[in-house]
Amino acid sequence: MTRLPSPASIPSPFCTLTRPALLSLAAGLFLLGIVNARSVPLLDQYEPTVLSFDTVPLPPPRRIISLSLESDALCLGLVGDTAVLAVSSLSRDSNYSNFYELARRVPHQVGRLESAEPIVLLGGDLVVVNEFNNFAVTNLIESAGIEVFRLRFPRHISDIEANILNLGRRLHRAGKAHRFIARIEETRRRLKNLTADSPSPRVLYLSGGFWAEGIDSLANEFITAAGGQNVLQEPSRFVSLEEILFWNPDVLVVRPGLLSTVNASSFRKTLKARIVSGTWAELQPGTQAAGRALERWFRILHPEAFEKRDPFAGTARDHLP
Repeated sequence: MTRLPSPASIPSPFCTLTRPALLSLAAGLFLLGIVNARSVPLLDQYEPTVLSFDTVPLPPPRRIISLSLESDALCLGLVGDTAVLAVSSLSRDSNYSNFYELARRVPHQVGRLESAEPIVLLGGDLVVVNEFNNFAVTNLIESAGIEVFRLRFPRHISDIEANILNLGRRLHRAGKAHRFIARIEETRRRLKNLTADSPSPRVLYLSGGFWAEGIDSLANEFITAAGGQNVLQEPSRFVSLEEILFWNPDVLVVRPGLLSTVNASSFRKTLKARIVSGTWAELQPGTQAAGRALERWFRILHPEAFEKRDPFAGTARDHLP
């Protein structure tokens, strides 16, 4: 695995940048990055729910409570909004959700999970969580007699497909789950054939301020699947402006709120990368929208291939959710 030099060993390329320009850009990046932090899950205790064909089927749930963005999309995609009682607050935010209009039709929303009581009082018959939901609280919900279905947090496209299939079986929607997976794989096949002869660009993805998505992220899987090379060949972390300029990626992908700041700064004149923006919902959804995310990454990394031939031109695609 390639190891990056420490920031201290990197010669500073900032001789052409003014101090006010650096401070302004750094402040904008930092503020956008604060909201990206997530608490570390208890991986040694969390066990995703796995249903096999031999599992005795339970009755289909009628009042589903979903506590994560991924589970929101999967539940709404598999059963629609009529059987979903509550979703996470992020699902109603267009910056994170590509199904926010549908999510806003659900009767209740759940914010930060700090107590089991509000969830129990909603009266759901199935609660769907992932490993970043509060482990102790989800255990209390289960001890109150409510079934808890645990998704794995997706770091690979195979994780997304496993979640779709397992939850589809539990919700009595296995056929629809298989169709979602087939659509993702067909999209992947078309795109790979289209860009088989394209070069492999070096990519840095800042998903929030200075926070860069590394090899432990779902975004890295999308970048690699789309034929790119992630310049951060280590776990996701905050990076410095010096590192970004030293790596000098071919493509820098940022959140939309940062695009105008970068383009207006002296930083932009020094960096040779093509800069593209995209929301979390567009670039790293751990849901059945993975096919559209793959397409978005392919278009970002290989725009010249789509200028010659667009395999999706004129086709109707139902990707939400």
